[in-house]
Amino acid sequence: MKKSLLLALFALIFGTMSAMAEGWPNGIKWETMQISAGGFYLHTDGTDSKIALNQNTTTFSENDLWYRVANEDGSYTIYNKAAGPDMVLAASKTMSGTTGGSTFPHMVAKDDVPSGYITTWDLKSASNLLPEFGEEFYVYEHGTTYAMNNRDNYLAFWSTGQDAGSSVVFAFAEKTYEINNTTGGWTATNANGNWASNWASTDTDPTTVNVNCGVNNMTYTNGFITGYGGTALSSNYSFLTSDSQYVVSGCSFDLTFVDGASSIVTLTLEDGTAYKGSAEAQHVEVSGGKNQSYTMLLAGGNKGITFENLTITVQRSMAAQLASFKVFDNSGSIPYRIPSICTTAKGTLVAAADYRFTKADIGGGRLDLHIRTSNDNGETWNDIITPEEMTGDGNTAVGNQKCGYGDPCTVADRETGRIMLTSCSGTPNFFQGSRTHHQGWAQWYSDDEGQTWTQPRYLEEEFIYSKFDKSKYGQIVGWFVGSGKIHQSRYTKVGDYYRLYCAGSSYNGSETANWALYSDDFGQTWEFLGGCDASPVPGGDEPKVEELPNGNLVISSRNTSGRYYNIFSFTNMDKAEGSWGTKSLSSSAVNGLHADNGCNGEIQILPVVRKEDGQKTWLVLQSLPRGSGRTNVSIYYKDLEDATSYSTPANLAKNWNGFYVVSRVTSAYSTWSMCHDHTLGFLYEENSYNGGYDIVYKNISIETITDDAYSYDTEADPYTLPDNVKYSQQLEALLKDAEKAYEDNNGYIVSDGLIENADQLSCPFGQNDLGSQTDGGGLETLIDGNASTYYHTYWGGGDVVNGTHYLDVEAPETMDFAGTILIKVTRRAVANDHVTQFAVCACNDGESYDEIAMVDLDNATSGAKAEAQFDIEKGESYHYLRFIVTNTTNSRGYWHMAEFQLYSTQIDEHCFNAVNPEAAAALAAAIEAAKEVTNASQEDVDALQSALDAYNNLVVGINTVIRPSTTATYDLSGRRVRNASNGLFIENGKKVIR
Repeated sequence: MKKSLLLALFALIFGTMSAMAEGWPNGIKWETMQISAGGFYLHTDGTDSKIALNQNTTTFSENDLWYRVANEDGSYTIYNKAAGPDMVLAASKTMSGTTGGSTFPHMVAKDDVPSGYITTWDLKSASNLLPEFGEEFYVYEHGTTYAMNNRDNYLAFWSTGQDAGSSVVFAFAEKTYEINNTTGGWTATNANGNWASNWASTDTDPTTVNVNCGVNNMTYTNGFITGYGGTALSSNYSFLTSDSQYVVSGCSFDLTFVDGASSIVTLTLEDGTAYKGSAEAQHVEVSGGKNQSYTMLLAGGNKGITFENLTITVQRSMAAQLASFKVFDNSGSIPYRIPSICTTAKGTLVAAADYRFTKADIGGGRLDLHIRTSNDNGETWNDIITPEEMTGDGNTAVGNQKCGYGDPCTVADRETGRIMLTSCSGTPNFFQGSRTHHQGWAQWYSDDEGQTWTQPRYLEEEFIYSKFDKSKYGQIVGWFVGSGKIHQSRYTKVGDYYRLYCAGSSYNGSETANWALYSDDFGQTWEFLGGCDASPVPGGDEPKVEELPNGNLVISSRNTSGRYYNIFSFTNMDKAEGSWGTKSLSSSAVNGLHADNGCNGEIQILPVVRKEDGQKTWLVLQSLPRGSGRTNVSIYYKDLEDATSYSTPANLAKNWNGFYVVSRVTSAYSTWSMCHDHTLGFLYEENSYNGGYDIVYKNISIETITDDAYSYDTEADPYTLPDNVKYSQQLEALLKDAEKAYEDNNGYIVSDGLIENADQLSCPFGQNDLGSQTDGGGLETLIDGNASTYYHTYWGGGDVVNGTHYLDVEAPETMDFAGTILIKVTRRAVANDHVTQFAVCACNDGESYDEIAMVDLDNATSGAKAEAQFDIEKGESYHYLRFIVTNTTNSRGYWHMAEFQLYSTQIDEHCFNAVNPEAAAALAAAIEAAKEVTNASQEDVDALQSALDAYNNLVVGINTVIRPSTTATYDLSGRRVRNASNGLFIENGKKVIR
């Protein structure tokens, strides 16, 4: 009966013989066949007269895939995918050579079997190899004792017995599942059952296939799954397996947009390929996946896409499973959360985590910190340490800081081995504090590898809250430092210690914001990097910090869709002087990092060698869950060989190279510390239950993370700033001084506005054109002189990728754009988003735009102007300019402006540089030469310094001040203005109001 059912199933899958000839149907459970202790894969395309046994690895190519079908007599027919459904594995009944050593099984046409051949096989259980995966058999010609065998690296026979050389392992390789309402169903829905967050296949052999979006955004259309962006206006859609032994190797579907060509949403694949609304179905085919899930981002609005004719292909995972250790076991009644880890000078790993009596965040009752150490890079761990100094008393009375301790972060001094640990402390919750009763910041030290600790010291009042009292930002009512690791500088040492950097979040009663702190005395005192007047990441959540290869500091902040990045550029590293850039969101960047959760991760930058060409470079690593919700903690990586790839926050946020999936189940917060063997000691939350997670450790190499593309550069000294970087920083700071000196001695005659009427402006992304409600006015508001009226591009679909929305400007009838163009942008008279960067493109036909400049704008205050300029190459002119918004203060992709105007400028003949053209030309040449330098040297710095000194000496040496004529009017930047009105200007060297 069982055999008949198998035959019926075979007929059902294959259909008629003619249908088989056209190709393989979905649903076949393909296997690999490996023979003997050498593990050689049977590999053929069907044309071989004998099958060579010369490979013991597989990529699951069609040549390696086999399918066995049970026959009524108990035998099996064996097919090969590459050979096709019309061929079967067969062999002669005559055993030639020594004991069958010259009789070779191979593929033959099943309708034209050679005389004397057998096409069916008997399988008998074997136990010589004991494989970790699959089933082991002796494989005989049907009705004989002739067993397949490895004979001189060819598939032949052993006709007089069997042994390990005759052992064949059949192991699952690949299967393609059809996904629709008849092959599976919803397993997680809303109360009415009409919207779902997860679909699961009814076919569970060898694994269940899921379609998941984390929230109830899915329904059926004509039997196929349709997904929407939902209330968040974007959603990650993941195809995944239920078992980490299997990966989603590919998928195929016809993509249709519910709203057709009118749809404003975009589906973006893992490789960055984006599909936009179309009236026609678009075929999507993906292959080569190596992870348990494949995730796509649907963004742009609460619009729908249908996955018609969806198939998902699953393969056996060939990735070696990393050894793991459960450092803190969550199975007790009190859960664990929030990992932290550091490595001491002796190589001891010191891990910490919350022990949460309240099953909630710090602030509501007793939380303890537990410690555990390892002396062998995490292979084994010593007993858990529960310091009395880190034990909460649960007393929530006002002012009692010992109530509880949580969200630890740690650092070990690389020279002395001294450990510092800090955490949140006391009460209340971060969001429930006041100026006089707020969450605290506790600190401990250990000088014996984490075995004993000092009493807690509380830092928040002296170094945090009191400083905000005196700042432009104003008072705060909540503060915490991002958990995980505190970064110790690779380059800057002041006194006895290398500098420490950490990042924290504040709450002022209405908004959160991120800040970076530094300490030059190993945590005894702290200062805000760049001050605490303005946040580098307004609206930021839990943050981390790390040094870039050039010594600048990057802050990485948690966001529900990815990470915010900002960079502090030093002008003097020893004195911690410099400035922040403008934050940029990774999920709004091209090939940026995407997440579907609010969760903290770690960032690290390491010296590596790229194996492809032996090039020494740097990698930035960033961990975060990449699955739907808090699942699949992964490590992303990006090559930083090109300094422009991290020169701005927007550049750092885009074009990441790849990722490695650390956990294939529920997983959340993660951190790591570099072990002395140059691997990552990775500590993370996994397997959510009981209000917490297991805190799991894995030791991970750079090769594992990058699929063997990079290795740690053991010859690099990561703690010494390279000379070329040091001189480049000096040259960059000097360049700013030289450019300012040159500009201060320029006078400009500025034209009237080149945008004379709104007919010169066009934008296909207007909110009033694409949206269902009015927000702002038409393009005429950009030139009406009123900061309260504004133009807004479409925001109703949610964030879009930076660089999507643009503004086109046509030149006035009397001229084309040429020379130096001044841009003035007025921010809306409310504290909303603000444009901070344009890519300027140009053309003369209105269609073939080429980028000619990248322009940065200062972050103007509400209702104020920001301005910048760019040069059109000498001899060139353009009739059309396109201003593509590549970044805004909130990195949302869409934008709004109150005013936008362009001006042409030319040098005033009365200014210093015009009167002294040789001096101006010499400094200008030195500036241009410095800009061309890629690896700066002391000579480059000296050359620019010499040119600047000579120029400044000439400026100071001129006793007669050149003043403009009484008819000339200048703005406060020294630019000559014609028809000046409504503002503060300079005439005859005096300020006047018009």
